[in-house]
Amino acid sequence: MKKRDRKNLQFLLSLDQQALLMWYLQSSVEECEYAGELLKNYSQELDKAHILVYDGPEDGDFAQANEVINSIKSKL
Repeated sequence: MKKRDRKNLQFLLSLDQQALLMWYLQSSVEECEYAGELLKNYSQELDKAHILVYDGPEDGDFAQANEVINSIKSKL
């Protein structure tokens, strides 16, 4: 994301619900579409970061992995 876009995104994220509504009501269609694209791109960045950081099942159940590890340990 470009520096200008990142700055604009930070502005949008800093707004509370009322301030965001006020911004939306006074903005042009193009500005609202641009804001929507920024938020969509940021959401995709967060999804990618989550995938890179998270290394396990969604429910936190590592039973199957523990079984495999214990099976290997028992053969040593």
